[in-house]
This record gives sequence, structure tokens and C-alpha cells, in this order.
Amino acid sequence: MPDEHPGHESEGFRTPSRAAAYRGWSGPALQDGQTHGHAPAPDGYHLPAAAPLGNAADAPGTWVSPCWSPPLAASEIIPSWEIDSDPGTWALIEVRAFRAEGSPTRWYALGRWAAATEAGTSPRGTFPDQADTDARVLTDTLRCTADRPFSGVQLRITLHRERPGAAITLRGAGLLASTLPGPLPETSVPLRNTSVDLPVPQLSQQLHRDEYPEYNGGGGAWCSATSTAMVLAYWGTGPDPSDLEGVEAPNGDPEVVAVVRRVYDYAYNGAGNWAFNTAYAATRGLRAHVSRLQDLTAAERLIRAGIPVPVSVSFTETELPEAGYATEGHLLVIRGFTEVGDVIVNDPAAPDNRQVRRVYPRGAFERVWLRGSGGAAYLERPADRPLPPLEGPLGVSAAASD
Repeated sequence: MPDEHPGHESEGFRTPSRAAAYRGWSGPALQDGQTHGHAPAPDGYHLPAAAPLGNAADAPGTWVSPCWSPPLAASEIIPSWEIDSDPGTWALIEVRAFRAEGSPTRWYALGRWAAATEAGTSPRGTFPDQADTDARVLTDTLRCTADRPFSGVQLRITLHRERPGAAITLRGAGLLASTLPGPLPETSVPLRNTSVDLPVPQLSQQLHRDEYPEYNGGGGAWCSATSTAMVLAYWGTGPDPSDLEGVEAPNGDPEVVAVVRRVYDYAYNGAGNWAFNTAYAATRGLRAHVSRLQDLTAAERLIRAGIPVPVSVSFTETELPEAGYATEGHLLVIRGFTEVGDVIVNDPAAPDNRQVRRVYPRGAFERVWLRGSGGAAYLERPADRPLPPLEGPLGVSAAASD
């Protein structure tokens, strides 16, 4: 099973759980930031329509968040964003941090986002080889240098238009702050002794193993995009018919291919960029961001609120033998819990759709999730479906605060 998130592959099986906090801005809350070149829209900021300027691109517009001081000594920062964009537009996502003495780092580029990539526009991707004495960039993550945690963090999003009159709107943005690794907690206790199982459609990445090898060799490496496709199908907001035009999927499920094409990171050549997956879910009308949950109790609160949860795990064959494989980085969807608290998942690594639904032991699954990615999860739901409180044992909320 190939690694789906190269920014964390070096930590593989050694990453314990982390404390985490999230700060988001959306709608009117975006007004707390500073803007230049934008015009207010009912749900955010957009580049105002402009007269054609020959072959020159329209001037960009920039939104800069307030400086946020997380309630923890942050060692990692992951941005998220909700942007609606026409072809011919793209956004540059940047983050800078502050030390305890108040001095800022430089701005680091965390992504060049375009919902659609076409000839003549800047391709979607991240920026490798960014490292200095303050921090380094690992795909979609800004990590501090050893023993120099961040006391504050700021987000900058610049909207670009390469086709005069094309629309691009910033609807929301956020920052996930996480601590350095800490000890793994004891296995969490189920909230209830009644089962819950959300009807998340079952999709296997393996149906696409020999399809579209130009996208990281084909479906064998598409677990993140397939998990995103399952959640979109659950909410009834999958790819548009226009996104499916020209898609050839002889074994079925063309929506998986469509998602891959919309989340693919052309810099590291993979569909497993966490922030790109939630950004695409946002283009389909969902509120979406990358988070870290404290344990399966937090995940159960989401499930019992009707919200399925894609999560990132890593394990050896002996750590989760029920899976039948080993992985240094894999995404699957938590969809429910049994009466005794074991985890019901949709695992896209299954050989076909029928076998995607699986049950994994609670303790083993929680360990390989918390240690493997620090509890990384995609929180994706309609705007009218609020997140439940997600306080963990460390007392730090991973819920949205927008």
C-alpha cells in the first residue's frame, strides 16, 4: 500500500498522538482579516469583475488572517480553505508563524490551489524544498525546527485570475495547530453500547488499479481521493456531470477518477494531499477542513451526529491483521461503531466495492490512527450540519471555531 501523504512518511510508525486546535474564519468572520483587491460577497470575498486587459492577467486580491495564538505550543500548522473558482483562476496559500518573543518567520507557500487545471493556467501543487532555521514545509504542513514551537500563526490567501472576468471567491479558511508528539493514551471508552452505522456508499480504489497511470500509477494509490468520493456520495454532492465528461472507468465508479483529477498535487505527484482533498470537498458545497481528533470518542460524536470521518492510518500486518496488508499511510472512512465499540469503516483498499465495509478492533485501530498520523481526519459536512463538541482528554478542541 503506497504512502498517500509524503509529508509524514518519515515518521511512519513512530508518530504518537498530538494535542490539536483549529481556528477558522468564514462568511462575516472573514472581515476580521485584512484585504486588498477584493470585493465583499454574500458568503466571502471575490475578485470583482474587470474589463479585459488584453493578454495581461487581472491584478490579484489578497486576504490575510488575524494572527492567531493557539492554546498550545504548536509544532505543526496545516491550513485549510474553501474557495469557489472558475477555470482560469487559482489561489496561493501561505503561512507564517511567530515565536514567543514575537518575531515572525517568513511567509511559506503551502499550496497553489486550482479547482480545475487547464492549459495556460498555473497547475495545482505544493512547493518542495522550503526549509530554514525557523521551519520546513512537508507537502501541506509547516513544521517548526526542533525545540522552537510557534506561539502564533497567520494565513495569507492570494486570489489570481488568468482569464479576465472569471470568478473566484474565498468563502472560508482555517488553521490547524498541533503539538509535538506525546504519549499514546489508553484505549478510549465508547460513548454508548448501541451500534451506529451510517449508510456511506462503498467504493474501492482497487477497481481503478490499471486506470490512468499518469496519476501516481493508477487506483492503487488513490485511497484519499476514494475516501473523499465516498463522503461526497454520502452527502449527495459528488462531481458534476461536466466533471465526468471524458472519464473512462471500465470497471465503474467514474466519480473516483473525477475526484482524483480535482485533488491531484502535480508537485509531489499524488492524490493524498490532505488540504487539497478538503478544499475540493468545499467546492462541492461542503464545509471542510483538515483536523486532528484526540481519540475514537471524538470520532464517535461525529458519527452519532451523522457525519462520517475520513482518517489517516499506518500499520504493519501484525498490528491490524484484519486488514490483510501493511501501509505507511492510508486513508479510509469511519462510518460507525458496533455495540462493543469496535470501528466500522469503509476501507477503499478492499478488492471490490462489496468488501469495502469492514470492522476493526477499537484498541488496535485507535493506536494505528493516533500513532500513524496523530489522529488526522477530514471534517466534511453541509453548512447546516454543525459539528458536535470534540473535546479530547487533553482538553484541546479540534472543532471548528468560526
